[in-house]
Amino acid sequence: MAAKIKAATGATSELVHGARGAFEVFKDGGLVFSKLATNRFPTSEDEVIALLG
Repeated sequence: MAAKIKAATGATSELVHGARGAFEVFKDGGLVFSKLATNRFPTSEDEVIALLG
């Protein structure tokens, strides 16, 4: 996913391991997607890229 994000947006990404099973995506310090809040994973990499765009 990191390579696809880089290709689509030019942004670098970082994987941060946690203990809660969270999948959260931040842009400029703001939360744009949270598995804990939505009770689901993103439907595709494209969904994440759209949120970062």
